[in-house]
Amino acid sequence: MHVGGIHFLASILILSLCICITVVLLYGMYLLLSILRNTICRSLVVLQRAKNYIVENNWILSNGKTTKNFIYIPALNMLNKPVFCGFFLVCSALITLDYVYERFHWMGDDNAYYKAKEYWVAGQVCNSQRMIIGQLLHPENPLNYPYILLQKVSYSLGSKYLPEDDGERHVWVNQWFLYHYVRKFDRPYSVTSHKYEPEMVLLLDQCWASLRGMAVKSYKDSQMRRRYELGFPLLASYYSLFNGHYKGALFNSGYLIRKDPILITRQYDILQWLDDLVALWERDGFIEQLKVRYPFVLAKEQEVSMYILRNLAVSLIGNDEFSCNHLIMNRLYAEYYDAMSTDPSKKFFLLYKKDNNVQAKWLYKSAVYGCLGSSSNYFFEEICGRKMPQEKYVVITRKDPFCYFDSVSNVKFTFRRDFSTLP
Repeated sequence: MHVGGIHFLASILILSLCICITVVLLYGMYLLLSILRNTICRSLVVLQRAKNYIVENNWILSNGKTTKNFIYIPALNMLNKPVFCGFFLVCSALITLDYVYERFHWMGDDNAYYKAKEYWVAGQVCNSQRMIIGQLLHPENPLNYPYILLQKVSYSLGSKYLPEDDGERHVWVNQWFLYHYVRKFDRPYSVTSHKYEPEMVLLLDQCWASLRGMAVKSYKDSQMRRRYELGFPLLASYYSLFNGHYKGALFNSGYLIRKDPILITRQYDILQWLDDLVALWERDGFIEQLKVRYPFVLAKEQEVSMYILRNLAVSLIGNDEFSCNHLIMNRLYAEYYDAMSTDPSKKFFLLYKKDNNVQAKWLYKSAVYGCLGSSSNYFFEEICGRKMPQEKYVVITRKDPFCYFDSVSNVKFTFRRDFSTLP
């Protein structure tokens, strides 16, 4: 295991600060619970005394007997040394174990840029604490601020030792600053779908920069390249879903996106990068490991590819480029056959169903049906005369809602501005 010189000491300092932050936060929550418990007990005492007063004055039928007060008011000790020491010892042990694990994983002979990795390892420990908080709270919750600050310092110091032409720096950004939004499709606080949101546009710009950087740049570190491969489809899905914010409001932004040459070009770029990613998986034989260990990544790649293809298919009509033999249409038709088949080597939603049945259904419905799915059915069935694949019900069931294509009239109404050039 390598040691990055003086940077190792900086890594230890960041680790120590992370431990201190966690201890302070835990002890702060302990104090809040203690104050809450003390307040509740005092309130109960007040209620008990009021009841005693009522009884003693014969305001209720009680034969003049006073009720007894068995309520205990706990002492409120703002500095409970045993509790504080317990938090400190437990947090130090657990966080240090996490740090040691990260060092063994990232500082071995099969890695690169050891000076930078010292900061990556420390930042990963902070990231673990944020992931725990993020299970219940929003990424921008104030409890995350100290950890985010440490990660920004780690990135600022560590990225200096990463070449500009290496995609690793973009993996750092995705892992530390974007994934916490992307993992649950959260948006910044107070962002809505009905007006221009500068915070969301800034976040989308960061997503695009990371998507492009991870996809087009090379990697000296093979493990970092794996991080890019596993994280890219989810980030691409997040960006593609929310890029309507560029047009002033997410609601009803589809038509504006499809008329924007820059955003449409970006969709073509993302689709190409996803294709390159799948080709890389197949060339390395990594796709077999994905089928066993990471079926969600495959299902997400298939879902976002279909989303982009369906959007591009609609844009063809709006931009007077539509043809039943267009490459996008042929590709989309093939994707529908794969997605609606019963072959798990083609239908990755079926693989993911074994791990998470509910989310597999959601991804499948998102990829196949909905407004864009109905438009695809309209293109193939009504315009091109190509029979759509039949639903096999191996991921969803017949009783699942919204697993059908809308009528032709609904499709024409929904996409009336896009279809204005149709005869």
